[in-house]
Amino acid sequence: MTQNDIKIGQAKLDGVVIGMVMDVAKDGTIAVVFPGNPQEQAIPARATVPLSIRDIGAEVALIFEQGNPMSPIVVGRLLRPGDPGDDPDDGGTQVDLAPAPMTVTVDDDAEQVVDIVGKEQVVIRCGRASITLTRAGKILLRGAYISSRSSGANRIKGGSIHLN
Repeated sequence: MTQNDIKIGQAKLDGVVIGMVMDVAKDGTIAVVFPGNPQEQAIPARATVPLSIRDIGAEVALIFEQGNPMSPIVVGRLLRPGDPGDDPDDGGTQVDLAPAPMTVTVDDDAEQVVDIVGKEQVVIRCGRASITLTRAGKILLRGAYISSRSSGANRIKGGSIHLN
């Protein structure tokens, strides 16, 4: 059995599944996550469209070779209405969707607040790590390694808590 063979008891994925790009390496290797992901981490994927590090965190349409959830293929990047570059009358011109780099410096001596506001969501991304804040109140932490430390109490509180 090869790595791409479907394991006994593993469900086939038919149709299109919406996933997220977690990494685009310098060598072009793409890693994605998606609902029904059989692993706890991102899975390598092939693509029919060009992707770059600017696409990390973007929603993508995935199909699966022979329905195998271990063989995702990115068939496109999802755009939201109003995103630059989704107008069919723009002559097909590629538009850079990445915002300009920004640096925020806060003086340690002053009590200043930095307020970053997004209409639908705010994403802070660095390599394979990201923090996503959504309008619905969700906070999504993604990364190869996540650590939580506290010199005082480290509380986890919620309506329900799911571990593993």
